[in-house]
Amino acid sequence: MNQNDDSTPRGRAFRRIGGTALATGAAVCAAAALFGSLPANASVSHHDGTGKPSVTASATPLPAAGPTLTGAEEVKQFKEAEEKRIDASPEAKDINAYYAAGYGYEDALDLAVLWNSADRPHAKTTAGAALIAGRALPFAPGQGFARSYTEAQRLRAFALTESDDPGLPARLAASWRISEQAAKVKAGGLALANQPVPLEHPTPSAGDAEAAFFAAGYDFADAQELAQAWKIDTYSAKVKAGQDLLSTPQIALPIKP
Repeated sequence: MNQNDDSTPRGRAFRRIGGTALATGAAVCAAAALFGSLPANASVSHHDGTGKPSVTASATPLPAAGPTLTGAEEVKQFKEAEEKRIDASPEAKDINAYYAAGYGYEDALDLAVLWNSADRPHAKTTAGAALIAGRALPFAPGQGFARSYTEAQRLRAFALTESDDPGLPARLAASWRISEQAAKVKAGGLALANQPVPLEHPTPSAGDAEAAFFAAGYDFADAQELAQAWKIDTYSAKVKAGQDLLSTPQIALPIKP
């Protein structure tokens, strides 16, 4: 007779023990599947008198969240972080060294021309890096104006200082009665010498220019003659002539009243 037959007391005991073990294992696996993994301080126990397993987990509480920032506070923090980042950048250190050595805005133009830099800020960073490295600049602070500059360098200075006004060369040429190229050279030289470019007075309105034209003794026939000479219409000729008469210094018209 088989001693492990299920009908024997031993066989029945084996089934109870095996069944309990399987149930316990299944419950633990189910709990693990539900929670992903059991917490480190989880425990498996049995309810009194039931024999059914249960999982008891005492999870560690999450740290309390910090105070919620308002939109303005977030913007302020972002700006402060950006300012720190910019101040720590090599470019900022170079520019700070440039100004700390006593050089200024006017000096940057002279350096940009001498080094053929793209613009003044690039000249400042280049100069600051040189100073940090212990190298001397071409001139002492505020002494760039005393140097002699070639025509090409004066043209470069004009391009750097007056690049946003494409009509300026023509107006300066008319005001100074020289060619546009010569006007650029002259204006660039003035900028390098730290002297302002003497621009003409603001362009008069069309009405003021026309009134000045007739006030100077010119008439409609003169306007027609000027229109033919300048290859424009009569009204535009009156306005242009009046603006020339009001310019400083005054631009002479090709005909007398």
